[in-house]
Amino acid sequence: MAIIPKEMNIWHVTNREFTSLLLWRTSENSFRIIQDGWYAPVLTNSPYTLIDKMYAELFSQYPDQLIYWPVRIHDYSLKTENKNYVELKIKNSISPSLIAGVDSSGKKMWAYGGYLFVSEDLKNEMIALGDTNLSFEEGFSHFCQ
Repeated sequence: MAIIPKEMNIWHVTNREFTSLLLWRTSENSFRIIQDGWYAPVLTNSPYTLIDKMYAELFSQYPDQLIYWPVRIHDYSLKTENKNYVELKIKNSISPSLIAGVDSSGKKMWAYGGYLFVSEDLKNEMIALGDTNLSFEEGFSHFCQ
């Protein structure tokens, strides 16, 4: 008898189009651009998870799962400052070895090396905000394992 795996409703939140934008933290709430790219809705790297402010109100509903604060991104080449992002510090973590046992019911979020993962319910709320630049990949399906 074949074992049918439990349906996983955990989604990696990424951008529909790749951005090469890389940031360097200069203070707790400030970053500088170290590699050019476009300002995608989600900016991630192992030391940070930034998301466009349009999602701040949605994420603010879950203070038991994260803390967040506004950040500034400085482009010293163009002499500009972007204030359209918040940094997320997500309390729940996930990994390829733990994902199968995670309860994904309700509105939940997880972090893995700076990457953002959300439950099906939270994914649907993010989609309802109307940003078509986001993409949702099932679990760790696009990670090298």
